Amino acid sequence: MPTLRNAPAWRTTEWFNAQEPLTLDALRGRVVMICAFQMLCPGCVLHGVPQAERVHQQFAGEGVAVVGLHTVFEHHEAMQPVSLQAFLLVVALEGVLAHEISHIKHRDTLTMTLVATLAGAIMTLVQLGYFASMFGGMARDDEEGGGGPIVALLMLLFAPLAATLIQLGISRAREYEADATAARLTGNPEGLARALLKLEQSAEQIPSHATPSTAHLFIVNPLSGAGGMMLGLFRTHPPIQQRVERLLRQAGQPAPAAAR
Repeated sequence: MPTLRNAPAWRTTEWFNAQEPLTLDALRGRVVMICAFQMLCPGCVLHGVPQAERVHQQFAGEGVAVVGLHTVFEHHEAMQPVSLQAFLLVVALEGVLAHEISHIKHRDTLTMTLVATLAGAIMTLVQLGYFASMFGGMARDDEEGGGGPIVALLMLLFAPLAATLIQLGISRAREYEADATAARLTGNPEGLARALLKLEQSAEQIPSHATPSTAHLFIVNPLSGAGGMMLGLFRTHPPIQQRVERLLRQAGQPAPAAAR
């Protein structure tokens, strides 16, 4: 049997969210949960600390004390700016990977393949109907004074446009859903929002070989230029500002001025 000893006194000079320094004598007789964490540890920040906060909220009135213990020393290398940048990069990469995994989880490739096939079928049927009206129904329409060829021409022009708009609208909806699912998987919507903003900046600054036919393969729109609302209808991705706003609302935070 191991020998039980009294816990040593806490040696710290800074306490947060406490009216006075905590001591073991003041906590005697209570259930104490100690959450040791590091500010630059993704697992601690994204999972450990939120779990400790949930325990505190659930058992605050039942004599349970939750104490957070920050274990990084003052001159620890993790306090250097380069380590902070590395931590933010890990969080951003986690959000991006979760976004792509969400597409796989929702079978979005299959969905968009079916949508593209249906759009192509609609265009083909409209073209067949147009040529049938031109060669088979023109004489009958002339005799009856109808406007069959005109109606067929309008359908030939606008039906493919409508099918394309529906296809692109579904693509944008799948991006929103992938963002929301990624935020739930990681528990950190802010990380994905930060990554989207950085990717948008990169797309505007670094030349891309993407074309409109391959733009849907990217996590953000690789073609620079925001455009107006009408141009937005022909994009495969929603505007980054709207995606960031949704992610921050999911996190319960107001959107920054730049994203409004």
